[in-house]
Amino acid sequence: MLKPSFVTQGASGEYPWGGAVPMFQISIRDLVRSVMSGCVAAIALVWLATPAGAQVLPQYGGDKHLGVASCAGSTCHGGVLAYKDSPVLQNEYVTWQREDLHSKAYAVLLNDRSKRIAANLGLQSAHTAKICLDCHADNTAPTNRGRQFQIS
Repeated sequence: MLKPSFVTQGASGEYPWGGAVPMFQISIRDLVRSVMSGCVAAIALVWLATPAGAQVLPQYGGDKHLGVASCAGSTCHGGVLAYKDSPVLQNEYVTWQREDLHSKAYAVLLNDRSKRIAANLGLQSAHTAKICLDCHADNTAPTNRGRQFQIS
């Protein structure tokens, strides 16, 4: 624990403000404890900031991507109605197709507006440009695509 004390300079006036100069005294035990606490905090911050604890984004992982259509089977996530005795509704694909505009993200790249944007950016086409596909599709590397994978 820091304990303030004051050291008084002699009358020679070495300090322009004169008088007492605040100094702090700390015990060796408290100094070691403070240094160790700082070290532990620094190590924790470094550990939290390292990618080892972070998840790898799917497009950068080594798994094979099967594509959205592989989930559409009625025994998987393509059921028309939710299963009553299952923790998974198993109608997620149908709900996504019908109600979520993200299911049309790739199709948007084929419309006239996207063609115009691609031309303005100097791209050959929106539906083949990496910069567009990275947001509008599961644009994983071709080596990570499953046998029946479809970018659309």
